[in-house]
This record gives sequence, C-alpha cells and structure tokens, in this order.
Amino acid sequence: MTVDSSHKLFNRSTDENLEKSYSRPRNYIGTFLTVLAFTFLGLAILPLGLVISNGLSLSGGQKQRLCVARAVALQAEVILMDEPVSSLDPISTEKIEDLIAQLKKNYSIIIVTHNMQQATRIADYTAFFTAQETEKGNRFGYLVEFDKTEVIFNDPQEEMTQKYVSGSFG
Repeated sequence: MTVDSSHKLFNRSTDENLEKSYSRPRNYIGTFLTVLAFTFLGLAILPLGLVISNGLSLSGGQKQRLCVARAVALQAEVILMDEPVSSLDPISTEKIEDLIAQLKKNYSIIIVTHNMQQATRIADYTAFFTAQETEKGNRFGYLVEFDKTEVIFNDPQEEMTQKYVSGSFG
C-alpha cells in the first residue's frame, strides 16, 4: 500500500474513506477495524464533526494519518511512504514520525525522503540512490549504498554517499 504526500482521498466522510480502502460492506468487523484504526492513529481524538465530515476538509496532517489508517485497515504487509511529510508543518511532521515509529514494530515500512534529518530520526536502514545519464540522454537510477542508518550517516563506505551526507553533493 502506498502513502504519499498527495493525500488521495475519496470525496466521502473519514470513516467511509477508511471503509472503502478494504472493500468490505459496513458490518461489525468493518466498524471494529474503523474504530481500531482511528484510535490507533490518534484520529479518535478529533472533534466528532471532523470524524464524520468529508475527508477532503481535513488538515494536511489529518489527511496523511487517514491515508496511513487505510493502509493499516488493509492489513498491508509493506507500507511505502513517498515523501510522507513533505508538505506538513512541524507539529504534523512529528505526529507522522511518531506514527511511523509505532507502525514499524508490526509493518515493513519503506520511506522515500530527501530529508536527511528525518531519515536519521526514523530509519533503521538507509539506501542512498542517485541517477546517471547515458550517452543518449536517458537517466536511470541506481543504488549507491545500503546499510544501517547510523553507518550511512556516520561512516559511509562510498565516496558519493559521504559527499551527499556531508552536503557537498546534491
């Protein structure tokens, strides 16, 4: 399941957005999963009007948590988050990072980010990719280095990685 910064939601209430994600009719199990996901993700503390309102009227951080709740309701084994906090304020960013810290106990989470500070705060492992241009002008990406996050940022083995994390490249 992919969670990205565009907050792709249905033009429906927040609980309907969650229910639509797992394509089950409204029943006791669906209602239980909805309540569980909202509670687990901190959405239950929203004023009641927001919980039943149109999902599109939520703040950026609330929309992002709702998108993560959909991944949880789907019981996805892997959650891909593409720049999950790129357009969020610092408070919402912290909430999403706290959420990721909780979710990574039970899910495999892959995060794409250009924010090195965020990677050092929440990633267990880090992969550094870059792009290269062919003679014909086509670009392709490739893996430069993969290791524990502390190794990548404190003792990278590849010169290109060292330049990137020190700020002299990219």
